[in-house]
Amino acid sequence: MTEYSSHIQRCNVATTSTLSLDEYVRTTFHPDVEYLDGKLEDRNVGKYEHSRIQFLIALWFGRNERVWGVQGVTEQRMRVSPTRIRVPDIALLPPGRQPAIITVPPLLIVEVVSPDDRYPNLTSKAREFLAWGVPAVWIIDPGDDENEDTLVGEVWTAPDICTSAKVLTVAGTAIHLDLGELLSALRQS
Repeated sequence: MTEYSSHIQRCNVATTSTLSLDEYVRTTFHPDVEYLDGKLEDRNVGKYEHSRIQFLIALWFGRNERVWGVQGVTEQRMRVSPTRIRVPDIALLPPGRQPAIITVPPLLIVEVVSPDDRYPNLTSKAREFLAWGVPAVWIIDPGDDENEDTLVGEVWTAPDICTSAKVLTVAGTAIHLDLGELLSALRQS
């Protein structure tokens, strides 16, 4: 579909589809897409493993919001530059009301790798979030379907600083996620 006059679009858009930022903001896509310099880009919404891990992480964050003094969101539009809107899997924000499109960098962005994601695209996205001012980006990879005992996590804290870890943290905060506990909860599914 090339017509974007309706409020809701229920089709996948090609990465070459273009529209204005104002029109993008007024349009709801199912699933949502990202806006990159005038072009729409599909997001890989994942399969079961991706979805389940995202849900378990959101539950973990939800249980800790009050203790950490944060609020979590999933798949929230974020304006990372004047011409780019990204939609991360999960983010932690300061508590309080937020605008429809987040314009202030969150405390943490979490991306869960789906089978269709390309690692260079995820690392490029992580660098973009860090350049915007996000202190930490976690990339969590459920591994392959054949080996259910793998769950790899990376903590990005600067464009070229990435650390693999079993416990993901945000420096200077109590925010953390133990991948062993996440894997245990995933096995119980």
